[in-house]
Amino acid sequence: MTDKEYDLFIVYSSADGSAAKSLMEQLESRFKIRCCFADRDFLPGIEIAENIAISMEKSDKVLMLMSPEFSSSGWCRHEMHEAVRKYYLEKRRQCVIPVLLEAIPEMPKVLRNFTYIDFKKEADPVEKIHKAFLTNTEEDDQEENAEHQSRPTFRNDWLVNSPRHMYDDDFEDSKERMEFLEEETDMETLQTYFDDACKGQDFDLLQTILENEYSAFNSTNIFNFCAHIPKARFTQEIIDTVFQKLDKELSYADLKKSYIVACSNGYRYAVTKFNEKGCQKLINVALVETLISQSSPCDETENDLLIDILEDTKWTEEDKLAFLNTAITSRKRNIIKRLISLLSRIPFEYFLQMIFLMDEQCCLEVLLKERYPDQKGMQEALSKACVMNMETLAREILKLGITLKPNLLRPGFKDGIIKILVQEYPWSLEELDEMKEFIVGTVCKKCLRLEVQKRLANV
Repeated sequence: MTDKEYDLFIVYSSADGSAAKSLMEQLESRFKIRCCFADRDFLPGIEIAENIAISMEKSDKVLMLMSPEFSSSGWCRHEMHEAVRKYYLEKRRQCVIPVLLEAIPEMPKVLRNFTYIDFKKEADPVEKIHKAFLTNTEEDDQEENAEHQSRPTFRNDWLVNSPRHMYDDDFEDSKERMEFLEEETDMETLQTYFDDACKGQDFDLLQTILENEYSAFNSTNIFNFCAHIPKARFTQEIIDTVFQKLDKELSYADLKKSYIVACSNGYRYAVTKFNEKGCQKLINVALVETLISQSSPCDETENDLLIDILEDTKWTEEDKLAFLNTAITSRKRNIIKRLISLLSRIPFEYFLQMIFLMDEQCCLEVLLKERYPDQKGMQEALSKACVMNMETLAREILKLGITLKPNLLRPGFKDGIIKILVQEYPWSLEELDEMKEFIVGTVCKKCLRLEVQKRLANV
């Protein structure tokens, strides 16, 4: 009847196996309809889910035999959703034929828009199924041939590998898609949609998936949730919902990436939920260094949560120095400032790096606290302070009594810095004279002449 291997794929519960087999035999004998019947046609040695996908792909249409046992069967629900997917993907009328073998408490939501056959009310239900099968089959085949060149071919694993825009093209509207997802049972489908809803910040879709009783999320989904959802949307209610659905089998390693994002972005309540799962055990030096390097730019956003972690009393002086090194490398100003207050001493090489990164007041506080005795090092620090035009810091370094040479001056130094260097260091007249070749600005040359005259007058 069609170019498929089977005309009908029959979905039934094991409790209705006898009725399903009788129906299948009548369809084949009376109407020559080729049926795919699980007990007879599924391939041995293959997982059930794969058998379902392969067999449904080989079948033109799906016959769904509903009963109370059908409603309570996990495999029947899975097959039902696969059939509805087939309907939406192929856009074919009568692709799914529901048959009510016995009354059920409630029609599944995904089938409420389908007209069904009531087996007990029909004089000849098998003939009715045959007529339903024939309806639009010829039209569907014509449409299939016309659209074959333009429509993509869907493989059995389309669900896992396809991007969300494929779904958008195959649903009439977002409402239809939401209804489809409300009772979706396939975990990978729900996780894929959850991932895409987070990345696209599609909050309606996210809410629909969260309300699905079958949804359960892995570490990748939680990572995308933490990484993409704006902080304003990070309500305690939605965080609680997500964590209730988190896969209980995840290890600490699985959660680590998500935990880092939550800590780095300052999602305090989310971190609390992670810690309820024991993630506080992850907090070691390496993880804190990762948090520092990945946190928001510290000159724009104060990360109170990370500050709290840094202030934990368990960290040794060596640990804090490691954190400081990471903060300096990552240019995280507020973290550097906090660590300066937490450390009993700041190594000189760290101070040297800070001159290029920190504000002058912060560098001045470090210098006054440490009073570094290294002559050569302080000469380098003075040079860096002059480059950064830190006048107050330059004055304090000069007070340490370091030895300077005239070639310290550079053409790029600002006038104020040059005045400080010329006027506030005890140069000899010979050194002042040697400075002439290093000073180019008119104002600075005048300052140098006045300083020479002052020294001559003192002599």
